[in-house]
Amino acid sequence: MRLLNRPLALLLVGALAAASIIVIIEVISFALHSGHSGPAVVPWPTWYHWARTTRWDAEVIRVWSAILIAIGVLLTGSELKPRRVTRHQLRPGGEPTQTRLTGHGLAPVPCARPPPGSRGSPPPTSPCAAAPRSPPPPPPAARTPPRSPGPSPRRCAAAATT
Repeated sequence: MRLLNRPLALLLVGALAAASIIVIIEVISFALHSGHSGPAVVPWPTWYHWARTTRWDAEVIRVWSAILIAIGVLLTGSELKPRRVTRHQLRPGGEPTQTRLTGHGLAPVPCARPPPGSRGSPPPTSPCAAAPRSPPPPPPAARTPPRSPGPSPRRCAAAATT
């Protein structure tokens, strides 16, 4: 579904640009003819009258609201679906590697756990099939570098002589 984002955005931008141009033409036509002429491009007085006489609880408003809500829910749900893990040959004649397509390119998927959404385990010839499970990373406190023992004796001696 993410492949449709840019074309949908292009269609939305095109529709908004066309509507903006039509509004500009209508405003200029209204100003030049001092409001005595009818619509220039679209029959907006008819639409305006329909909008003023139609109540919010009318059947047509409910139907269009339900359609637009359903489209919005479908688009949002399709965007929340995680990306599929696929196998790509990164080198000609090499083993396929499990990768995930990110915004920056291809990212390898670690072999420690099966990828989400994968169907079954990797093929027996895959390097991921025989890979041992890696231990969990140490807690953050264990990864901090050791503190320096303090000022060196040479620095103290050099500071004392100056």
